[in-house]
Amino acid sequence: MTTTVSESPTTKAAKSGGGKVRGFISWLLVVVAGLLVPLAMVAFWGQRSVTDTERWVATVAPLAEDQAIRDQVANATSEAILKQIDNNTTIDDFLSGLPPRAQEALKTPIEAAINSLVTQVVTKLVNSPKFQELWINANRTLQSQIIGALSGDESGAVKLQDDEIVLDIGTVIETAKQELVDRGVTALADRPLPPAADRQIVLMKGDQVKQAQLIYALTIPLARLLLPLVAVLFLAAVAISTRRARVVMGTGIALVVGLGALSLGLTYAREAISNSFSGTAFQDVVEIFYITLTRYLSTAISAGLTVGIVIAVVGWYGGRSRPATAVRQSVGGGLRSSGGRVHGGALAGLGTFLRAHGTLVKVVIGLLATAALFLFEPISVSSVLWLTVIALVLIAGVDFLSGIGSGDAEDAPPTDGATPTVVIPTKS
Repeated sequence: MTTTVSESPTTKAAKSGGGKVRGFISWLLVVVAGLLVPLAMVAFWGQRSVTDTERWVATVAPLAEDQAIRDQVANATSEAILKQIDNNTTIDDFLSGLPPRAQEALKTPIEAAINSLVTQVVTKLVNSPKFQELWINANRTLQSQIIGALSGDESGAVKLQDDEIVLDIGTVIETAKQELVDRGVTALADRPLPPAADRQIVLMKGDQVKQAQLIYALTIPLARLLLPLVAVLFLAAVAISTRRARVVMGTGIALVVGLGALSLGLTYAREAISNSFSGTAFQDVVEIFYITLTRYLSTAISAGLTVGIVIAVVGWYGGRSRPATAVRQSVGGGLRSSGGRVHGGALAGLGTFLRAHGTLVKVVIGLLATAALFLFEPISVSSVLWLTVIALVLIAGVDFLSGIGSGDAEDAPPTDGATPTVVIPTKS
């Protein structure tokens, strides 16, 4: 005789009320984590790309190979040197011993020859391996100077002045001047560096500087905390929910929405920066600098969007909707049925274990695949897709192996004389 104990209406109401509260808190955590995603990504990128010297060097080193950067540096260097020559009346001093008519006849050709020589020497310098080496070595100290500029320290090659971050190219000018002295322009030998205004390239100005300062202000106190906090909030939301599959899908959607908003923000910022320098000599340089500086962030956003889509699909697959249930039964059931055709033998014990703990094993596979993402530097769309494929293959293997021995167990007659019991699995 079986006694059935039914729950009272009060108990059912209490459980229902508790489930609603847990559901509300769970979704609240998902929303908060989703809102924090863009901020966490920017803070983490700022911490890695700005405060990490090696990452900074890896980020900006390719700029030395960009022709627009080389042309801008060459133009600024040539103009600074030629202005210095003109200001010091080098040609007039050189021709001072000749008659006036000879001075007048020779001045223009000599000016043209000096201009040509300066342009030739500077262009050769900025397009040589020597310039690349100089650029890479300089960036190891440049990184700390940029931090100083963003934090208000105006010493060093990168300075914050008049709401602008400017790059001082004095080292390049000095190298070019020495080359010209070796070529015979000895008048430059004792000349000091040109004034600061004549040896600077603007990298950021106005609102862009304020944005960079804000990112830097967030970098130190928050970068190491925000991203782990977002992960904890998402995991907590799934853990306390009574509808975990739905919350997992919501987590994926929150990631996609948050990172999509950040991607749009980067696109808008790029256009705003380009427009603010429109018509100036620095437009191409600033745009290239911005794209290069944010390329790791752009890569991380693409990878994060892929992760969000994968998580959302996983949540849908594990949900209670009819399409998801049908697909799950078709795929999982088909794999288990195929495994059931394999006689137990040495794998019977493994099949029994996986039938009892298959869900836990699948969760572990998913967690390990997620952790493995951080072995890639940087995380990319391809690494996400490859790990997803590997995880799916392993999970499919779990379903297949869990079916091994199940056919033998079903065919075996009861040993205790009891009537066989048919167990119908239910979804929680």
